[in-house]
Amino acid sequence: MNPSNVTTRKDVLPRQAASRVAITTLLMIVVIATLAFWLQLTAMNRTAHQIMTSLERFHADKLVLLEQEWQEQAVRLHNRLELLDLFARGVGAWDALTASLRQESDSSFAAVVITDEARQVLHVHPSHFSGLPETLEFSGNSGWHVSTTTGVLHRWIAQPFWLGPIGHGEIFVLVAIENGLLFRATLPFTELFVIHEGRVMASSQGNTSPPPESLLDATFWNKNQRIDQIIIPWRKNDPNSPRLVIRHVTESLFSVTELLIVGVALFALISWLFWKSLGSWMIRITRRINTLGWVAEAFSRGLDLTPEIRDALHAVRDKSLDEVTMVADAIAMAQEVVARELRARLEAQADLGRMSSHNQLLLEAAGEGIYGLDPSGRTTFINPAAARMIGWLPEEIIGTSLHDRVHHTHADQSPYPRHECRIFAAIRSGETQVVNDELFWRKDGTAFPVEYTSTPIRDQGEIRGAVVVFRDISERLRAEKQARDYLTFQRVINGLHEISYHRVPLDELLDQALAFILSVPWLAIQAKGAIFLNEPQTDTLRLTAHLGLDDQLLTLCARVAHGHCVCGRAALSRQPLHADRVDERHEITFPQMPPHGHYAVPILSGERLLGVLTLYLAHGQPYNPEEELLLMAMCQTLGSMIERKRLEESLQYQNTFLEEKVRERTAELHDHLSALKSAQNQLIQSERLAALGGLVAGISHEIKTPVGTSFTAVTYLESELNKFLAHYREGTLYREDLDAFVENVGEASRLIQANLRRASDLILSFKQVAVDQTSQEKRRFDLKEYLDETVFTLRPKLKNAPHRVTVQCAEGIVLYTFPGAVSQIVANFILNSLAHAFGAGQAGRIDIEAGLIDPATVFLHYRDNGQGMDAETVKLIYEPFFTTNRNQGGSGLGMHIVYNLVTQRLNGTIETRSAPGAGTEFRIHFPV
Repeated sequence: MNPSNVTTRKDVLPRQAASRVAITTLLMIVVIATLAFWLQLTAMNRTAHQIMTSLERFHADKLVLLEQEWQEQAVRLHNRLELLDLFARGVGAWDALTASLRQESDSSFAAVVITDEARQVLHVHPSHFSGLPETLEFSGNSGWHVSTTTGVLHRWIAQPFWLGPIGHGEIFVLVAIENGLLFRATLPFTELFVIHEGRVMASSQGNTSPPPESLLDATFWNKNQRIDQIIIPWRKNDPNSPRLVIRHVTESLFSVTELLIVGVALFALISWLFWKSLGSWMIRITRRINTLGWVAEAFSRGLDLTPEIRDALHAVRDKSLDEVTMVADAIAMAQEVVARELRARLEAQADLGRMSSHNQLLLEAAGEGIYGLDPSGRTTFINPAAARMIGWLPEEIIGTSLHDRVHHTHADQSPYPRHECRIFAAIRSGETQVVNDELFWRKDGTAFPVEYTSTPIRDQGEIRGAVVVFRDISERLRAEKQARDYLTFQRVINGLHEISYHRVPLDELLDQALAFILSVPWLAIQAKGAIFLNEPQTDTLRLTAHLGLDDQLLTLCARVAHGHCVCGRAALSRQPLHADRVDERHEITFPQMPPHGHYAVPILSGERLLGVLTLYLAHGQPYNPEEELLLMAMCQTLGSMIERKRLEESLQYQNTFLEEKVRERTAELHDHLSALKSAQNQLIQSERLAALGGLVAGISHEIKTPVGTSFTAVTYLESELNKFLAHYREGTLYREDLDAFVENVGEASRLIQANLRRASDLILSFKQVAVDQTSQEKRRFDLKEYLDETVFTLRPKLKNAPHRVTVQCAEGIVLYTFPGAVSQIVANFILNSLAHAFGAGQAGRIDIEAGLIDPATVFLHYRDNGQGMDAETVKLIYEPFFTTNRNQGGSGLGMHIVYNLVTQRLNGTIETRSAPGAGTEFRIHFPV
């Protein structure tokens, strides 16, 4: 080898080496870039597949959980409302129902709707929920509804509901599928959409949703993003249900262009750094992505963070918070959300268990019998009250046909076939059966009357059995019978009392009473009987009244000795006697006398025998203590009738004699009384006119002062006007004169106005009070204003005395009565106090208090602190012409007029309270 070749080789080898290195490096970079892109694409495909599989399972399970949660909430709401309807029926049931619906609609549902059997809307909560028709066109037990007003998609679930007197109905719960409802804890780089009938109804993007045609089950690239979409039907076997579209976006690390540009520009650097950094990084990122895919697959299988999964998620996290780290954190967060939802579901199941236990406690505590039937008629449950009433143990009843044990026979002992049973009719027809006239039979063979309600149990439109609620009505029927017997008892006694007041002779009166007694249907007697009156002089009974007796008996029983035959034995013993047949006690007989029995009851007045009532019974009629009590009450009434009639007859003669004497004396007294009444009326009218005259004199004197003052002011004003005109005509009018004239005119005008107003008030008050006292007619008036006017009219009497009068009365009390009577009562009280209560120089106090005791009663209390009265004077104060001040002109009619006005004109009451030195008080109450 020559030097040149060596040189050449030295030149070529480096070039070849360099080219080879460059080509190898370039190829290596291309291969590595291609391999890296392929590895990235493969990892992205595998990861995307695992993530989409995990998301599909996760959201499919989430939809199932949501459906179960809504169904459980609907069942829980249905059970709560059923309990409210069962235990609060007639005691504010709709108020409790409305409150429960309001709570559920605020917390769990968008709306709660109650419909009747035709799905006619009865109640909607909340009331402002719109978009529903008056009649729901929904079919089935669940479905979807799009609001016509808001466009929101709702999931509805129906439950059957018993509406009491309205009948069968349904309760619908509506859950809004709005933006954000289904998308809690949505994974990063993941978007969710709900499509229904070709429209996007909800989206995790809020209101910025893509067009529905772009939401397909496919994978495509958008620039440097890989987009995977899958579609999950809401319910697998329902083609009309909405669909959930899950979109996951994966950002690629590098594109082909980026790899080539970086490889060409930095191939030397990449060739050196590839093994040092990129290779290990790719391996690490690939391992992280593979680990993340394994975690997603394991998580989708178990839905729980096991220690291995937690360690793997911790291993793939990086401080740079790259996509892998964010996906790992999102998977952990999603697990926590699912765990919370699972805990919530377990809590809901526990609540259902507690509610079931609570319902069981309610059934055990219920006093009514309750049991359930399946469609075949077998007993599914029975509460302790029902088991006690029928005498069977619950374990002996469950699973058997209760009809064959307790409902097999009618009251007339005829068989009760199962196909005729009204309890099973509820299962066959689906209609509630209410029965109150049948029997249940106990285990020991005894029967008791019941009323029961058989209500069908519906589940998704199918009848699953029935619930029977029954109660023993033996006590109620017994009480009703006693009430009917008592009414009959009262009717009989009242009828006898009514007969006793007939103005007929005693014998005829007893005939009427006997006929009435024999017509009583409650007594198991024949239409035959008699009433004997006792003759104590001979100790015999005389036949006085009879009905239906044979002619032989009328002769044989005309007189019966005490202790002889049935009637005489009852008279002698003074005790009721019952005979169910003709025995040795029946001493009076005749041939062909039909067999019969007797009730013989003595008629007593205290211990004194007045007679005997005997009634005929059918042969063999047993003793009935209730009939005996009624007959004894009848005889007591007959005794009162006989005593009163005899007393009337004895008094009639005396009355006839006395009437003549009374008639003569009455004529004489009538003439004297007429004269006295005429004189009294004249005196009362004179007293009333005298009081009115005194009032007129006082008012006239009071009016004279303001009218005289006004006249003086007008005279002065006229004088000032003449001076002013004189200055004006002479041209000597200065500003000081004008100011003085204006000031004087103003002062005079105010003086005139004040005095004329005072006179006007006096005239109006006097006019109203005077008209009321003279007309004595009813009208409406304000009580406080009228009392003030009355006191104001007495001002002339009060202004010269040091006494103080106060009126306490609430505003706005309007009465419709006689105002003149009220004013005259108050005026007489005040004038009476001024004349009698206070001594010379004494400053007295008078308090008048008025108001309403209740809306229909008025009180008027008058008090003074004067010298008072003793008890004897209080007794005589209302007597006409009684006075303690006759020497000073007292007539003695003032308080008599007050008494008549209160008791006759106002139809009220008056009470007087007084004691020497303690003042006097009058308390008046009258209706309005």
